[in-house]
Amino acid sequence: SSLMNLLHSRRLSGFQTGHYLDPQTHGVWVWPKPHPRKQGVTVLLVDSEGLDSPNVPQHYGWLVAAVTVLMSDVFMYQTRASIEQSSAERLDMILKVVEQLGRSSGNKAKVGIFMWLLRDHQLQMKRSPKEELERLAPEQIAALRRNFAEYDCVPLPRPASDDIIACLDRHSFHELKPDFQEEFIVFERRLW
Repeated sequence: SSLMNLLHSRRLSGFQTGHYLDPQTHGVWVWPKPHPRKQGVTVLLVDSEGLDSPNVPQHYGWLVAAVTVLMSDVFMYQTRASIEQSSAERLDMILKVVEQLGRSSGNKAKVGIFMWLLRDHQLQMKRSPKEELERLAPEQIAALRRNFAEYDCVPLPRPASDDIIACLDRHSFHELKPDFQEEFIVFERRLW
């Protein structure tokens, strides 16, 4: 949700955020924004409930994520720090649901761009982020290729200290760490 707020207007409030076990986003939330470079075009920023929401059946999270994929030109799969096997397995399940929904609707078209966002990334990568992503199991890469026209991986460093993150919605973009600001601007330019 914080990332969606930043993409909307480089502010840290808008979509409700929280740093607790109980999610603030339920289902799918949508927020319109004029396209920054294309006059007359509106971008819809879509935020969806996370996959690990407590008290919610796991299949519900997969279905919400799959519906979000199907309605998106750019699907951002956000995980913490690095590409881990458990996150790859969750993505695999989402893509299976996407493929099932696509088959039942008769739609076999690829749906835009997939970006795996590594938030709070601090480790030095030995390869490019996309090369790291391509180290997934062959069947997972094949699923990405079947479902998306393009795919990539984007590492974003930790945006701020724990004190600021605890009440992020009360701060401004300019109070975030300079390295995060710089990487976010690069990421934002890729989208628009």
